[in-house]
Amino acid sequence: MGVFIAALAGTGTAMGAEVLISVNKTTQRLSVMVDGAERYSWPVSTGLADYATPPGPSHHLVW
Repeated sequence: MGVFIAALAGTGTAMGAEVLISVNKTTQRLSVMVDGAERYSWPVSTGLADYATPPGPSHHLVW
C-alpha cells in the first residue's frame, strides 16, 4: 500500500488539516482521510504486472 501525507493550504475546510492519502493496490482504491475521517474514496489503476507500481510510502508534502 502506497501512502503519503499532505497538509493542504488554500481550501476553507482543510486548511491546517492532516490529510492522509492511501492507495490500496489489492483493492485498487484510493482513500483520502482528513483529520482521521474518510472524506473520499474512488477506484484507481496502479499498473500492469510488467510495470507494477512499487509498494511502500511515496511522498510527504506540506504546502
